[in-house]
Amino acid sequence: MSAQSAGTLANLNTFIQAVGPGGTVCIHGGTYGTGTTVSQGGAVGAPVTLKGVEGRPVFQSTFEASTRAKTGPVAFQVRASNPVFHNLEFRHMGTCFAFKGAYLVSNVTLSQFRAENLATCVDMERSSTAAFTNLTIRDAMILQFTRGGIFLASGTNHSLVEDVYVDMEPDQMGGQGSDYPVGIALYDTTNNVTLRRATVMNVVGMKTGNTLVYGQAVTIPPVPNTTSFTP
Repeated sequence: MSAQSAGTLANLNTFIQAVGPGGTVCIHGGTYGTGTTVSQGGAVGAPVTLKGVEGRPVFQSTFEASTRAKTGPVAFQVRASNPVFHNLEFRHMGTCFAFKGAYLVSNVTLSQFRAENLATCVDMERSSTAAFTNLTIRDAMILQFTRGGIFLASGTNHSLVEDVYVDMEPDQMGGQGSDYPVGIALYDTTNNVTLRRATVMNVVGMKTGNTLVYGQAVTIPPVPNTTSFTP
């Protein structure tokens, strides 16, 4: 890496094309905004990795979970197949990773990230025609969300969620989320999803008008002799 090869997030897709399948684009530690669309990816078996280096880059907006808002600014709109997002952090974010039904993507990996104070971390748009395949979410911590940790929908197929810790932490955001929040949701025709060492805790819905309280920790499935990941 050098000053001559540096750029901004506005150049991200250009850099993805430049490194090509199997390459790595480094995102230096620092604070970044929202609204990045990833429209370029790698190839099957040779993804392009978008990797945080020299610390963990933080993507941040003005979203505040205590308002119980269900939407807000989006960090990454994922519209390409075969990318890996690795070693990133999100704070005060509407959505960390958004997948729209108009863009059929596959082979996406989200690994070693932390998200805190948000509406939804991973959000797949519900659609009767879309199909997302081979999504991996691994080594992640998702905290203080109003709407949900992970939403899988629209024919999501062959997904893996492992070593993921999801905790609404309602005491840190005014005591409750929005109406009907969830930790990990499998909607519509979502199928072939593997949940391994996935923990969901303290998901609390609105206490006015309707009440949803899930107070006990749920680990799916409990696996002995493992070491938990802490971002």
